[in-house]
Amino acid sequence: MDAVSAPWSEPGLPRRRIEGLPVPWITPVWWGAADWKCVDTDRLRRCQAEWLCQVCGDPLPERAWVIVEAGDWVLGDAAMHETCLRIARRWCPHLDGLGCPLAEVGRADILAGGRRLSEIAEYGAEELRWTLAP
Repeated sequence: MDAVSAPWSEPGLPRRRIEGLPVPWITPVWWGAADWKCVDTDRLRRCQAEWLCQVCGDPLPERAWVIVEAGDWVLGDAAMHETCLRIARRWCPHLDGLGCPLAEVGRADILAGGRRLSEIAEYGAEELRWTLAP
């Protein structure tokens, strides 16, 4: 077993908790401790390429939710189920005070590296910065 313990890598709800907080699927867990300020880039790439939820890791429906920063940047560069969005906003202290708008999007509404997500056949090996399409 590697440094990221197997029980934390399972997708789905409810999320396991560390320090009383639900651990998002894209948050690395090292020997039982969540690295709250980091993102597991392999899981983020999977969320982007496979249209998975960044909170629970399960497949998303056709339309999902993103948090939008200034300049139409998608915060976290991945989407969430509506339920998972509520979990993220309730428990993440960073999201609590941002006041960023929410957007319900489909793959055609997202630009990944300047291309519509719905038009990318092979996503590739790098995570791409997401923005809302005009």
